[in-house]
Amino acid sequence: MNDATTHWVGLVVIVLAALALAWWPAAGIVRKLLASVDFTESRELPRPGLGRWIGRFERTLIVLLLIAGAPTAVGLVVTAKSILRFPEITGENPAMKPEYVLVGSLASWAIAVAIGYVATVLIEQLPAA
Repeated sequence: MNDATTHWVGLVVIVLAALALAWWPAAGIVRKLLASVDFTESRELPRPGLGRWIGRFERTLIVLLLIAGAPTAVGLVVTAKSILRFPEITGENPAMKPEYVLVGSLASWAIAVAIGYVATVLIEQLPAA
């Protein structure tokens, strides 16, 4: 195999592995973290399971942005999520506890950033195409 082939095969393997990590183990880690924290007076989740899918897509986007070399664009993802979640966690009787949303979001983002940066470092170690 020549260097170009090795580079592209390695790139595909690293990106797919990073995305797989962002989808499955990361979701389990965030779920276990949220289950371990006591959210007294927690409310019923508006749509159970929906947050898991949103988190997966969010982590996928963050990982891909980091691999693409656009770390500042991750701020747009964080901002968009914050704006969209704001109505759910504010007001007289919010649909969700703010602490629940913050802990879940911060854990999810931290995992995605870690995966994205590890993938980036591994990609930089590949032979030039």
